[in-house]
Amino acid sequence: MLYNDQIMEHFLHPKNMGAVRNSDGIGEVGSVHCGDVIRLFIKVDSGIITSSGFEVFGGAAAIASASYLTEAIKGKTLSDALLLANSGELDKALGGFPASRLKSAVFVCEALQAAIKNYYDNNGIGYDPFDFAIGCSLCDGCDF
Repeated sequence: MLYNDQIMEHFLHPKNMGAVRNSDGIGEVGSVHCGDVIRLFIKVDSGIITSSGFEVFGGAAAIASASYLTEAIKGKTLSDALLLANSGELDKALGGFPASRLKSAVFVCEALQAAIKNYYDNNGIGYDPFDFAIGCSLCDGCDF
């Protein structure tokens, strides 16, 4: 089997799939050329993520990553959610992806970063640009 049971569970029974109405931040990343496009939505109240959702054009790894992440960030502060996105722990939390599918987890983390940055920009909140700089080094910008 290509994926472990935890990844398959999130793929077959994804949580939080779909847009969040009146979301406070939206992040979209990926490339159809790479095979994954992820749009992540967050709803924020007093600096706490209260709701999140996602839309994906992609495969099992992208769906599982987004499902897991949207569950993991609920109830977290924006800074704690950023720490999760920047830590590289998503792959470990899901038990590890095959190397050829790891970029899906990176794209989901980038989508979260983009959604938080969008929230900050929309609300005039300053931030350190380095908090939003993980980038996908796995495929070098998908420039084959």
